[in-house]
Amino acid sequence: MTDEPLLARLVVGSQNFPCNRCNLRCVVAVQLPHSWDVAGKPTTVGWRQAPLCPSCDLEDPHAGPLAMFLRWHEQFGQPGWHADEDILAEFAKLLGDWLPHASIPQLSEEAYEADLAAWRRGEFD
Repeated sequence: MTDEPLLARLVVGSQNFPCNRCNLRCVVAVQLPHSWDVAGKPTTVGWRQAPLCPSCDLEDPHAGPLAMFLRWHEQFGQPGWHADEDILAEFAKLLGDWLPHASIPQLSEEAYEADLAAWRRGEFD
């Protein structure tokens, strides 16, 4: 393994990532590196995905402008969609504003238990 730092990877397109909060289709996601240690074993390194939701992220001061852009340009990143240079420049600026603040919510035992109870009630069907 190398000591080079892992950088975030941007994913744009028709893979249609679901928002983990509202299940709305997300066109843009960032894959962030993460790692964990298990006693007596080498460090495991991987990627976790953080979709940007055009609904849930509207109130976030860093993600909101990009979320609004994606709501306005619904077809962005879809097959056959083309943008002029001004639209791509705006996307690049908004993306640059969001990426340093993109994060994946930490898991908690309480959130897990709440989701498990909701699943048992059939709320995830």
